[in-house]
Amino acid sequence: MIVCGQLAEVGLDAARRLAVEYLFGAEGVDRCWSWRPDLVLSALLGERVVGVCFASPGSGTGIVVDGIAVDGSFAGRGIGSKLLSAWEVAARATGFTEVTVGSAGGYVEHFYEKNGYRPVEYCVTVPCAVDVNGPGGVDVTRVRVCGDFSLVNIASTSGRDPDAKAAALAACGGTHLSVIYAKSLTGPTN
Repeated sequence: MIVCGQLAEVGLDAARRLAVEYLFGAEGVDRCWSWRPDLVLSALLGERVVGVCFASPGSGTGIVVDGIAVDGSFAGRGIGSKLLSAWEVAARATGFTEVTVGSAGGYVEHFYEKNGYRPVEYCVTVPCAVDVNGPGGVDVTRVRVCGDFSLVNIASTSGRDPDAKAAALAACGGTHLSVIYAKSLTGPTN
């Protein structure tokens, strides 16, 4: 039986391994562990860590899911949904009211939508510094210049629509697009 809850320090190395294998590295696990170890949650099968979910601070009472990973040999069993739900309960209990997460596409977008997240923005990577007003023809919500590239956030409710994604990329001259999803942690159901 899978049990989801706060990661015990003894499971930290296993959580790091999952983050390295299925995400972009273990740094996010370590940052969250240093900031809020109570918000590094694991899915356990017996004593084996088969999933991990962790976050970083958002703005105000918001929080950002930095990563959720489930061991591939346990994929498709609902473990990710159970883990995310347990993490949302923990985040809500500590006073967070909204969670956001970025997705670069594929099945992950379906996963977040299935779990009650709604698309709110596209984040387009543009290979140059852009004007603070952003490109024309799109509803730019924020531009962050990061050295020789920029991150342009564009309001969206289109989610996985490939035509909307292509239009956002073209409008910005971008090279990469992520969909930003959000979910309220207030109210009777999550």
